[in-house]
Amino acid sequence: MDYLRNAEGATATEVYSFGARSNAPVATPIAWTELSREVRFDFCNFANIPGRLKRLRKGPLEAFHSTRQKVSKVMFEYVGYRGKSPGLPAHRQKIKNQEAVQA
Repeated sequence: MDYLRNAEGATATEVYSFGARSNAPVATPIAWTELSREVRFDFCNFANIPGRLKRLRKGPLEAFHSTRQKVSKVMFEYVGYRGKSPGLPAHRQKIKNQEAVQA
């Protein structure tokens, strides 16, 4: 999540879209292990992204729909959300229902 994009009126950035800045940065999902290095806005850019994608052993978004996470009440409050915690998104509820049937 790009925490700098959570302000009212901020626009969303699609994965692998280019930024209109010097060095042509590319919005790219990166692993936690890559954060041990200094990661600047242009860490992934027009020049290096094709090589990076070739070196990856699996797609960076491969586990996106199967990863189970929860957003705690404290997290909701931290970002200013004071309403009732939302339930699972529809696609996640569908997966949960399928798993229950298979069990």
